[in-house]
Amino acid sequence: MKPTLKMVLFLGVAGLIVVGLLWWRARTTDRAVQLQDYENSPSAFVVLSKGSSPFLVEVRVIDQDGNPVVGANIDVRNNSGGNVGTTGTNGHANIKVGEREIEQILLAGKPVLNRPNAYALGYPSV
Repeated sequence: MKPTLKMVLFLGVAGLIVVGLLWWRARTTDRAVQLQDYENSPSAFVVLSKGSSPFLVEVRVIDQDGNPVVGANIDVRNNSGGNVGTTGTNGHANIKVGEREIEQILLAGKPVLNRPNAYALGYPSV
């Protein structure tokens, strides 16, 4: 084999290894973000906690001063479509969903939680 061909082959294999390592790192980092128990968005700070009722998302919406927000529209989306609800006088809403994994939560139409890989990872779930 000619030295030039050996060098091209070596660089090709080395390039594939580097690309593979970068892909693996990006995937691992994305997974770590997907598994956090909170998400901070421009619209809200969302804290996730494991509930006791399967397929029920319990939401509490408060303002920056800790006061309950009445009448907030909540849209919980998942692989089976999701469901909507509105907060009551205490800022709470209970929303039943068709499956455990939660992919997205919108507050008044603005995304406050976005976990597109929730179905594959099984988190966050209710």
